[in-house]
Amino acid sequence: MRKLLRNTMIALATILIVAIAIYIIRENKADKQYILQNSESLIGLSLDDIFLSNLSVLLPKTIERTRDSTKSEKLFNKIWSSGLAIPAKLYFTTLQGSTSKLYTIQKIRNWENWITTLHQFDQKIDTLADSHYFFKFDKNIAIVFDREHIIFELAIGQQTDSEILRQLLKNKERWQMVKNITSSKLTSGLKTEHLFYYHFKEEHFLGGQIINKELALEGIYKSQHNLADMNSIRRIDEKSNALIFWSSLYWDEMPRLALFFEKFLNINTEQIAQSYKNYIDFVIKTKTVVQKDTVISYDYDENFSSIAKEEVQTTQVPLIEFTLKGEKEFLQTIPQEIFYNFYKTSKGQFQLHSTEQGTLKTLKFEQNKMPFYFYTDFTLWPTISHVGAIAYFVQEKVKIEIQTSVKSKKELKIKAKIDFKGN
Repeated sequence: MRKLLRNTMIALATILIVAIAIYIIRENKADKQYILQNSESLIGLSLDDIFLSNLSVLLPKTIERTRDSTKSEKLFNKIWSSGLAIPAKLYFTTLQGSTSKLYTIQKIRNWENWITTLHQFDQKIDTLADSHYFFKFDKNIAIVFDREHIIFELAIGQQTDSEILRQLLKNKERWQMVKNITSSKLTSGLKTEHLFYYHFKEEHFLGGQIINKELALEGIYKSQHNLADMNSIRRIDEKSNALIFWSSLYWDEMPRLALFFEKFLNINTEQIAQSYKNYIDFVIKTKTVVQKDTVISYDYDENFSSIAKEEVQTTQVPLIEFTLKGEKEFLQTIPQEIFYNFYKTSKGQFQLHSTEQGTLKTLKFEQNKMPFYFYTDFTLWPTISHVGAIAYFVQEKVKIEIQTSVKSKKELKIKAKIDFKGN
């Protein structure tokens, strides 16, 4: 019995030592990954650390899924047999002037397996100059590769240029290793954080841990403008909200929002920058409202004369509100129809838009210390909006909250929490 116990302890100790050795080797290799040298920001995701910190959650779930089906096993095998060298950490970068696209450089471990993996998709592999290859998984994800490396491009709603990607791959002398980046904040984040965001020029850093289906982030954002101690925020009814967002930050500090307005509202970014007065809020209520549209069709009578017929159509839509502050000419350019019909209520330089007509007659404001705030609970979203990614977030019971506070005249402290405690 003692001999059996001793052998068991030796075996467990050996497995533990081997596991630690593999972990250390993978961590060292992770810092030798390449990123594009002219990057504007860096996003890091520590895969090994996330897995090890969440074993108590992941293992029972994996075992349960394995009993019911082989989907998890098939996915796992597909990833590991893809021919890619799966790193301990993933690094994504954005380029200057192209912050809406993410790039990551990865190594090819087995060329034959990699090509076999790509052939499982319907799209063809395009051959480019200098023995480079281009492949597009879908409208948002494209890659360019040679026999050693792959550059992934994640471009949500943006066009992909295969030649620009090829030049990024070709000019490997313009790559740099992560370990050669000189920044004390980033060096600390690389060692301790499961997930982080770092801006090279402004030195914004946001990092956090993913433990027990909860991501907690903290960091400092350095503003280019002076931050007010108090901000005038529209008074929002705290009841029955699925999403609340407001911001009194300057327009040039919210590039993603600028792209949204340019794409969906057809408003020129330069016009927005000149006329926008540093306030926006957005609210999605838990309830829905009925919108009525009059559709006119034409028919002919017995004398072949044209007769107009009116038909009232009703549509169930989410109750959505958003407020903008800006010059009168700018506010007038906001269209009434944005996915749904929005009805306007104005007060000075503020304009409220709502999918509900006739109930919002006044705009009231109050002072708040947070220049930026975001909260959503996907389980409260209206049922008619449960499509695509929203349906997945509802299933996973995702909740997100981002709070801010002014640390100094040009420094904003950020605290964020994301819960994803679905089944």
